[in-house]
Amino acid sequence: MPVNSKCNQNKSTSTIFKEQENEMKRKYQQQILDVETGTFTPLVFGTNGRMGAECQLLLKHLAEKLSREDGEPYAIVITWLRACLSFKILRFVHMRRPFYYANDFLEDFCLNVNAAEVFN
Repeated sequence: MPVNSKCNQNKSTSTIFKEQENEMKRKYQQQILDVETGTFTPLVFGTNGRMGAECQLLLKHLAEKLSREDGEPYAIVITWLRACLSFKILRFVHMRRPFYYANDFLEDFCLNVNAAEVFN
């Protein structure tokens, strides 16, 4: 559910992300524990470019670990991870819903690019 959708207009972004994290845990966590014998961290992203609290913690932990192993500064590693993740998400969205079929998506994308001042 997009962060800026009508059904979420009276909720804060952090509340929406928490609800989505809890929903994903409800759906998948038990199966991961039983079948995969692992742990589950939901990766929740918004259309506004933000991410859920658990996703942020995972990314920070991963960046710290990679920084220690590779000897690179943490700031460079976290920036690289965020950039890679952004491109992966963008590629996934385009594979599922091309621009020429989704005028509303294109408008949202342009608004987000302008708000983030990507090309300024």
